[in-house]
Amino acid sequence: MAADHTISQAVTKMRGTVWAIVDPGLSKPDINALYVYFEHHCAFCDAPLNRQKHEGRLDRIDRGVAHASGNTFVVCSTCRKTRQVREKWEAFLRRRCPDPALCAVRADRIRAWIAQQPPPPALVSPTIEEITERLFQLQDAWVRACGELRLEARRLRQQITVDEATAEGTDIPVSTAIVDEQHDLPGPGPSTSQSSDAAIPLPANTDAMRLGLKALARRPRRRTAEDGAVEQLHRAERP
Repeated sequence: MAADHTISQAVTKMRGTVWAIVDPGLSKPDINALYVYFEHHCAFCDAPLNRQKHEGRLDRIDRGVAHASGNTFVVCSTCRKTRQVREKWEAFLRRRCPDPALCAVRADRIRAWIAQQPPPPALVSPTIEEITERLFQLQDAWVRACGELRLEARRLRQQITVDEATAEGTDIPVSTAIVDEQHDLPGPGPSTSQSSDAAIPLPANTDAMRLGLKALARRPRRRTAEDGAVEQLHRAERP
C-alpha cells in the first residue's frame, strides 16, 4: 500500500507548521474587513472574487513581514501565483495593470488601506531565527534518516524475495534487473553483460543477496523530491 504522504510533502507540512507558529495569520473579522474594503475584487487585476467558491487569496504586501491587517490584501489566485517571491507590490501592479491611470487608482487604494492599519509586527527576532534554524536542521536529519530507512527496508524486502525464490528453486530473469541507479543502490554493481533473455539459476552455493540486488528491481524507481529537490526546497524557503 502506498504511503499517504511522500517525504517531501511531509517536509512541506512541517515547515508550514513552523511558520504558522511564528505567523498565525489574520482573524476572521480582519479577513472579512479586507474583502469589504476591496469590494470582493482582486487588489491587482480587479477580478471579482467569490468567497463561496474560495476564489480569493491573502497576499502579504511585504513578504518579509507577518500577516497583519496593514500588510495584507486580497488577490485572485492567478495574481497570487504570478507574483514573484521578492517582487515589490508596486512593480507587480504595473505588470498586471499596464494602463497608467488605472494603475494609479489601484495603487492609491492599496496605500489608503495600509495607512488605515497599525504597523505590522516584526516577523523574526534573533531568538526566533535561532530556534527555527535548529528545527530546520532537525528536518534535514529526518529526511536523511528516512532515506536510509527506505533503502534498508527495500533491501530487506529484496532479501526475503530472494530467499523465497531460492527455496522454490526459481530462476530469476535478467531482463527484470535494474542495476546501480545512483539514487537507489550505492557502489558499483555487478555486470549486466548477459543476454536479456538469459536466466540466472540459484544453486545452493549462490550468493542470493548479490543476485537479488541485481535481478529483483522490477521497474525503475521514480526519482522523488528527496533525491536532491528537498535540499533545493530548503534553501529556497529559508529567509
